[in-house]
Amino acid sequence: MSDAGTLEQRINSLHEELAAKKKELFELMKQEGKVVIDNYELLDREGNKVTVDKLFGDADTLYVIQNMGKSCNYCMLWADEINGILHHLESVAPVVLASSDEPDVMAEFADQRKWRFKLVSTAQSKFKQALGFETSDGAPQPGVSILKKDEDGQIYQYSSAPFGPGDSFCGMWSFIDLLPEEESQWAPKKAY
Repeated sequence: MSDAGTLEQRINSLHEELAAKKKELFELMKQEGKVVIDNYELLDREGNKVTVDKLFGDADTLYVIQNMGKSCNYCMLWADEINGILHHLESVAPVVLASSDEPDVMAEFADQRKWRFKLVSTAQSKFKQALGFETSDGAPQPGVSILKKDEDGQIYQYSSAPFGPGDSFCGMWSFIDLLPEEESQWAPKKAY
């Protein structure tokens, strides 16, 4: 067998192994247990109060994109990519981007980026802390929460995952990983 055949087999084997490990990881993440949360009062892009239950609309599942706000170049990268597939995600469940910025800052930045998300500001609530996406000292963290609402109206976090370089939620990193090493030192640029 040629070296090229062996290399191709090894690459294919690793692709299969990674796919299996990724599936196993996501199954384990769903087993972490439900986190029941209060029906927090958040602020929409105009500064109006909105409760979490209203974000579901008629659905019983909700994607919450946990965004750190305008100051995070990395959060911009994830949100830009998710914005591109938003219509596909919304065919499954409503999507809301939860920013730690105040409503006016959040709305202006989202408009500049041409984001189509429903937006909520968590700046005056403990919503992110309840979901594990903000430290006790108020430092927000990026990621995604899957919220569910049961027949009694109880809201809980069904599953969640952090965002970070090389994760499963931003394809940019896989494109960068294919580059020669001298070209692979990349970080998102300041977006405002």
